[in-house]
Amino acid sequence: MSYDLEAEKCCWFAPEVAFGLSYKCIEPGQTLLDIGIGTGLSSDLFRKAGLIIHGMDISEEMLDICRDKGYENLQQHDILQLPYPYGE
Repeated sequence: MSYDLEAEKCCWFAPEVAFGLSYKCIEPGQTLLDIGIGTGLSSDLFRKAGLIIHGMDISEEMLDICRDKGYENLQQHDILQLPYPYGE
């Protein structure tokens, strides 16, 4: 979790800003695809708001951190490789 701690120390608020800009448009039960989910830091607020999170990342190590946080719908995938492992 050192990545999350470093983001906090650097005052990186992009996840909060993204959530704040979109919270009026989301409803529990909707699905969000986080491409390059990393540790899940950017999806945490959306998940807490009741969205179903699907995530993909090239790093299995980052995905393991997500799994430890309780994320379930994760795929190891290089975002430069098409097609993505998700339907339309």
